[in-house]
Amino acid sequence: MAKWDTDTVATQLVADGRVNTAFQHELETTRRRVDALLSELLVHRNPLVREVAATILGERRNPKSIPALITALADKSEHVRWDALVAIEKCAGLSPGELSFVLLLTPKRPRITKSRVEAWWQIVGSELLA
Repeated sequence: MAKWDTDTVATQLVADGRVNTAFQHELETTRRRVDALLSELLVHRNPLVREVAATILGERRNPKSIPALITALADKSEHVRWDALVAIEKCAGLSPGELSFVLLLTPKRPRITKSRVEAWWQIVGSELLA
């Protein structure tokens, strides 16, 4: 079993610009150490690590990850922002593109996207976390 500290997660997940898909799948199918993934999503310097962390959190479909994913909607990488939005939809139990369609979101306008998703979360968050 792999160690679960954040350095190990990042180095095992992405090396030489390539994603370790076996490790990604392992992280998608476990409930362990969500804190390491949330940390990678929000602070890792490599955008590919942040992007894959968002994807993994989406596959876990845990609404408790949504606040961090909303923060990631302001990421400087458009790929991270897009994967965070898709992950939010999955964590909320929505179909892909459903939230984007209803809130008229586009990854090209991150401030508006983040603002609208935050407002949506204020309305539905307590229900999804119950």
